[in-house]
Amino acid sequence: MYEISSLDHVNAKVDSLTQKIDNLTITPATTVAAVAPNCKICGVPGHAAPECWENHQNFLYKNNNALDAPNQAPAVPPGYHKAATNAPNAPRKSNLEIMMENFIATQAQTNKDFLNQNIHTSEKIKQLANKVDALATHDKMLETQISQVAQQQAPIASPAGTFPGQPQPNPKGHANAIIL
Repeated sequence: MYEISSLDHVNAKVDSLTQKIDNLTITPATTVAAVAPNCKICGVPGHAAPECWENHQNFLYKNNNALDAPNQAPAVPPGYHKAATNAPNAPRKSNLEIMMENFIATQAQTNKDFLNQNIHTSEKIKQLANKVDALATHDKMLETQISQVAQQQAPIASPAGTFPGQPQPNPKGHANAIIL
């Protein structure tokens, strides 16, 4: 059984990542070959869709109509329009540029999502603060009402000139107890 130290394992991963990053930075001469678009019909790199219809073995379109003249150009498949060949070639982007553009677009969308969440959270915090303020106001009103009721009941509960600790006689007189 072989054991690999964690330091050797981490070093191997770092070397692998360094090699992958080095492969992303390619020379301009190889950029065109590395970024050649895949055919939209068959998925094979190195040719475009119009060439696929004309040259690819699986999609070869042959006009088997015997009435066509021998000098006539081959017919275009139904529903297919031949693209203009005079279109200027757009400059090709490297894999790193494409990757960075995708990252920037994704990051921008993520930032928008976080901003929306932040706005939503701020609104909820404001609503909660308003509810806490309303509860504090209601609490003050209850305290005021309780103190008013206590002040109104104070003279009724104990007549003036008596202390609350003095015993009060039973209003019914004597209490009789019967034990069986």
